[in-house]
Amino acid sequence: MLNMKKKIFVALLFVSVFAKAQNSPYYLAGDDTLAKEVSLMLQKNTLANVNPISYQYTISFDVRTDSTVTNLNIINGVSSELDAEFKKVFTRLRFIPAVHNGAPMKMNIMKTMNVKF
Repeated sequence: MLNMKKKIFVALLFVSVFAKAQNSPYYLAGDDTLAKEVSLMLQKNTLANVNPISYQYTISFDVRTDSTVTNLNIINGVSSELDAEFKKVFTRLRFIPAVHNGAPMKMNIMKTMNVKF
C-alpha cells in the first residue's frame, strides 16, 4: 500500500512539474495596443517631450492566475530612472493568464517592445 502511494505521489509530481499551458498569457487588446498604452501612461507620468523618443525594452515577467504582473525584470532598458518608471506603469497592467486543463496557471513570459516617452 505504501509503495502504491509513493507511485501516485511521483506521478502527480511529474505531471505538475512538466505541465504545459494550452495557451501563453496575453494582453487582451494585443501587443500593438499594449505598447501604445504603456507609452501613453509613461508620457503622463514623466515630463514628456513634445516629440517623444522611442525606446526598446526587453522584459521578463510572470503573469499570475489573477492576471497580475509580478517579478518584472528589465533585460534591456534605458536608464535607472526611466526603467523604474516603466516598472511602475507595467505592473499596473492585467493580462489574460495561461490556461492548463481549463484552469489558469502562472507563467513567465518575455517580450520586446518599443515605447515612447
